[in-house]
Amino acid sequence: MNDYENLKNILADVKIVKKELEEKIAKTNELYQTFEDMNFDCDDELEEIDDMIEELQDDLDEGEGDAGEINKEIEELQEKRKLVEEAVDILEELQEEFESIADITDELDIG
Repeated sequence: MNDYENLKNILADVKIVKKELEEKIAKTNELYQTFEDMNFDCDDELEEIDDMIEELQDDLDEGEGDAGEINKEIEELQEKRKLVEEAVDILEELQEEFESIADITDELDIG
């Protein structure tokens, strides 16, 4: 095969790689946006849970309402908080993965 044919093959391969990269980048950006939305939602949800627990604890301290029911609600909220905290841990791992992907793209050495 001569140099001309090699160049044509390289060009075809580069176009394929470019298209695949564009598709992967679009998918990664979509995943990152979903991640960002979920991260924001978890932060808000943790604040809401903490506020609700505090309100219920205040009701309990002031003797308002059924103590058994309030304690049950507090326990349920604490369990929900644990699940959200686990989600936050996963989100932190995802952040590291996205940063790693960004580092990989920076490693492209052209020019």
